[in-house]
Amino acid sequence: MQLSNFHDKYGLTVPEAVKTLGICERKVRELIANNEIPHFRVGRSVRIPWQPLKEWMDNGGTGGDKQ
Repeated sequence: MQLSNFHDKYGLTVPEAVKTLGICERKVRELIANNEIPHFRVGRSVRIPWQPLKEWMDNGGTGGDKQ
């Protein structure tokens, strides 16, 4: 799944991020819990903004801050 599919959305859900990154849900949630991946919360829901996620991936998956 490509990030370009999500340009009309501000943030990816965890399952969408799993498909985009090609890693398991547990790892995505671990990255979120450790503030290693850009994310924000809407109530109990977690969203990963696609543009900061793309930048995070372009930087080799480092330097993600909680948004």
